[in-house]
Amino acid sequence: MSTNKRQVILRRCEEYSLDRLTAVQGEILSDLAVPIHGRVFIKPNIVTANRKYIHDSYTHPTVVEAMLVHLGGCETDEITIGESGGYGIPSRLFFHESGYEAASRQFLVPAGP
Repeated sequence: MSTNKRQVILRRCEEYSLDRLTAVQGEILSDLAVPIHGRVFIKPNIVTANRKYIHDSYTHPTVVEAMLVHLGGCETDEITIGESGGYGIPSRLFFHESGYEAASRQFLVPAGP
């Protein structure tokens, strides 16, 4: 694939299983055939997050965890998970409530605004 062409790939994934998401993302990365190296920034969507009231307004952390599994096998210099806070609330609170803070610690990857 030429580096000048843009491509969107959609895959169905019925569950938030780490094994299933890792497999689906592996297919996508293979189809894209783009080498991953250097500094990598993962930007999930976290509009808002609250464990008690708001559960579906952010990318499920397992989606990012699956990508971190793939990136572990790449020649990356640095991996960061980041998002800009909304509603005037610090992003670190949404990272904690959504589960990204725990995932970043598990994979030893910085996360935050």
